[in-house]
Amino acid sequence: MRKEIIAMDMTGIYKRFKENYIQDSLVRSLDVRDFSNLSGTDAYCDETAYETMSRAIKDEEIWGIHLLDNGNYHYLSRLFTSKIREPYKLLVFDNHPDSQAPAFGDILSCGGWIRDLVLKDQYIEQVLLVGLRADLLADLNASFKESFKESFKDGLDSLKNQDEAARISYEKARLEKITFISSSQLADLDLKALIEDFIADSKYYLSIDRDVLAGSEINTNWDQGLMKLSDLVSILKGLDKNKIIGADICAESLSMCDDARSIDVHKAIIEALTNTSF
Repeated sequence: MRKEIIAMDMTGIYKRFKENYIQDSLVRSLDVRDFSNLSGTDAYCDETAYETMSRAIKDEEIWGIHLLDNGNYHYLSRLFTSKIREPYKLLVFDNHPDSQAPAFGDILSCGGWIRDLVLKDQYIEQVLLVGLRADLLADLNASFKESFKESFKDGLDSLKNQDEAARISYEKARLEKITFISSSQLADLDLKALIEDFIADSKYYLSIDRDVLAGSEINTNWDQGLMKLSDLVSILKGLDKNKIIGADICAESLSMCDDARSIDVHKAIIEALTNTSF
């Protein structure tokens, strides 16, 4: 992977990094793209904002590491995965499923970008999401079942209902591409072996939401998981780097007081992926 890192600056945090930590080797390597004045981006991304950002990075290669600001902007992964033009798998570390149906319309959101991807991306083969809260997994499974049950409750006699049945069947099949591993399951699994098996026969894109890490490791703007940074780094070091298409990292802190620690965590993750020291 190239050492230069595209930083999608949605809140001004990477500008702050540049102002306060310009001597840091990682901060110097950031290619900051400023979208902090772009409306229609916080947690939800409207069509105009999406098109604006897509045009801004249209000439950038997918190959490399991308920083996506705080967790409200994890949907930016979709801008980069949309550049992929070959079959691939998606490996995600996240404390949340990011697979909810849109709150309104078909709008892209931080809470639903994985769902959007599996329903619309013709190249995606499978998704493996590691580390989410066990209660969120239970809630997600229940909501999936309820949504399908609700869609079929009125019968399928009319042409409209037949069309709806086809849509629901398609969505159900596509959503089955996602495998979730909750934080409570990690102790009983050989996670390294599971991930090795997942990526064994395919290229893959990697997305890391740092809220998968315990609060003792870093502060983010969302509730956090249980994973230790050392465990995440160990897994990343063991990944087959020859098959990785690209990677992104999100979940910056909201507080300036956490910036130095945030940069250090970025270094640990990026060094594990690139075998490069900053």
